Amino acid sequence: MARLLMIGLRLEAGSDDAELVRLVREALHVARRRGYLSALPPRLARTEAGTLLLLAELVSVRTVDAIDEDPDLQDLVMQISAISESFPLNSLVEFNANRVTFETLDD
Repeated sequence: MARLLMIGLRLEAGSDDAELVRLVREALHVARRRGYLSALPPRLARTEAGTLLLLAELVSVRTVDAIDEDPDLQDLVMQISAISESFPLNSLVEFNANRVTFETLDD
């Protein structure tokens, strides 16, 4: 059974936004090559506040463990973590809203 992965990233002060987007895209390419992602295209979006939101479908729940053990992906995760922080997704909408829009950053 596939799993939807959702990660929110907030850029650290003084870090390069373009570099963060590049690293996230590189991680997605590695994950696709390794067979961790389903055929559903991953989406990278930006909130109105400028934070990034990644949506990708993993092929199974076991894929989470495989990603955690993959040295190439973990290297990219460390690079991403050096310039950004992940944040709780419930903070994306701080009010009761029926609809939220995000700017898509896909190629």
